[in-house]
Amino acid sequence: MDDPKAKALIFRERAEEVRNVAEMVKGEVARKILLRVVADYEELARQQEAMLRAGESPARAAASSAGRSAK
Repeated sequence: MDDPKAKALIFRERAEEVRNVAEMVKGEVARKILLRVVADYEELARQQEAMLRAGESPARAAASSAGRSAK
């Protein structure tokens, strides 16, 4: 699937699913790990949405995002 809009929607749905699981988990460490996964899915969705707005290729948007993360 190469559609950034569809990918963003899938990543947002997965983030919500993992967030729901995190709310049920009792262990603090496991909850923190799951919330990090949520943040990663949300970042992937933001990247896809940015590509959609800018009309960029996936590789270019990922490289651009990686540069922001390193700062």
